[in-house]
Amino acid sequence: MKKNNGFKGLITVFLVIIGICGIGWFTWHLGGMFIGLVTANTLKSPAKVQAADSRILDLPDINLWTCQVGVFQDLKNAENQVEFLRQKGWKAAIISEDPYTVAIGAFAVKEDALKFCDILSGEDINTWVREERFPALHYKVKGKNAEEVSRVLTISNSLLRDIGNSVPSELAAAVEKILAIEYPVDFARLKDALAELLVTPGAKDKQKNIYNQNLLCLYAEYKQIITESFSNIK
Repeated sequence: MKKNNGFKGLITVFLVIIGICGIGWFTWHLGGMFIGLVTANTLKSPAKVQAADSRILDLPDINLWTCQVGVFQDLKNAENQVEFLRQKGWKAAIISEDPYTVAIGAFAVKEDALKFCDILSGEDINTWVREERFPALHYKVKGKNAEEVSRVLTISNSLLRDIGNSVPSELAAAVEKILAIEYPVDFARLKDALAELLVTPGAKDKQKNIYNQNLLCLYAEYKQIITESFSNIK
């Protein structure tokens, strides 16, 4: 009898051990599944964020003509030239470095630039026509401001490729909406140049070509920000 009781006790202990092991395995298995799901979701989340916060930027190349008024090795001298011209009523811009090149006005064709050079010559400002080219850009913009960055660059590129003497009608109708957008701090100067161009009144005084002067300032900022922001642009 004692023998049977001992045998039953061993069986009970054995069953208890098996039960504990089974519960442990089941708990571990569920835990493994949970960790796997969390890991999978963790891996998927950044991809979703990246997709939501990234834009493919496709900007065609730019080709324009301008009136060059000076070339300098020192930045300060170039800035002094810009200020000198401003005091005379002209809005110049530094459009390249090494050397620093100062110019006024942006035009779609060489003939228009030549006519503007004649106007400047009448003001005793020595100029010569210069062709400006900037390459196309195809790039993925990532980050929380991807949409805003893409928008300001796309609008600027469009204006610089389709050069006229006033804001295109489709953009003029959306000026307030465009200017209400908050852009990243790094793009503040480009945004300001775009804002000034968009509110430039129609070419009432064609002798001054105010719109085309503001357009070249936009080009200078556009070129600068892309050169700084996208390492593949030289």
